[in-house]
Amino acid sequence: MKNDSWRQDLASYRLRFELPTRYADVDAERHVNNVAVQTLHAEARSRLHLSVFGWEAWQPLTATVRTRAVRTDFLQVTYYPAPVTCGAALVEVDASGYTLALGLFQQGRCVGVQSCRIGAWRDGEWRPLPAAVREAMLDFGPDAVMAAGLPGGAPGPGAGDDADGGGAEAGGYPCADRLTTRFGDLDADGMLSELALARYFEQGRSHLLLALGQDCGADLRHGPVGMLIASTGARVLRQVRPGAEMTLASGVVRIGRTSVVLRTAVFQGEACVGIADNVMVFIARADGRPTPVPAALARRLEGLACAGLPR
Repeated sequence: MKNDSWRQDLASYRLRFELPTRYADVDAERHVNNVAVQTLHAEARSRLHLSVFGWEAWQPLTATVRTRAVRTDFLQVTYYPAPVTCGAALVEVDASGYTLALGLFQQGRCVGVQSCRIGAWRDGEWRPLPAAVREAMLDFGPDAVMAAGLPGGAPGPGAGDDADGGGAEAGGYPCADRLTTRFGDLDADGMLSELALARYFEQGRSHLLLALGQDCGADLRHGPVGMLIASTGARVLRQVRPGAEMTLASGVVRIGRTSVVLRTAVFQGEACVGIADNVMVFIARADGRPTPVPAALARRLEGLACAGLPR
């Protein structure tokens, strides 16, 4: 997705909005946090929906028309306090849902892109898109430039939406922790919000890597080698209300020369709510460039591979 040049051109996006960055979103690396970046993408999606439906028509639909899969590529660091220009466009519409393309731009740079697949959740499972929603999106019309860029568009479009892609069984993960949920994890419809789920995924990968770094004597927070998230791809398997029985599971999918792919999943009881694959890149703090995974950490990571999951 990040190699599609049209995604990094603001002129490709039919709708554009300027949004502020906030100091509260700055993380310990002095960057706008990755989930805060995803929040900006989500806001751009909401602005597109308001353009298509208007608030009165869209408000009652938000409980059923929800994100099925989303992939976010972080191309450059986003900084506070410069504002961000968000671009949003419709890529495709079919019976099972529709795909939106999003781009974030700051001071003339494309700092990130996102592809989001949206579908309809009803009676405990994903269903065909309501006719009125499908017709409204078709009337709005897929962007010709975006559609020409397929298949680099949707994460899991069409028939592939219903495949879980592996990872939905709790037994495949070497690490698991009880997940404490909060009232703030609810969205306006009383369901677990997409961004709360993104925070859970962030907690899982951060807890795993930082604990491993301490085990190996590598200070990933303050030492000469740090890490940044390059991309995250998430699939939402269920729409739920947060509950005390939720579990956060994590493990290693792949170790590269300068990066590692971590799989994180959220379970409510035995049911998997969502799964994310997260590409983490190790960097040298001196120049901010990718650097090889520390040998001691790589050896420890190998012992935490997910069992029996696609890689």
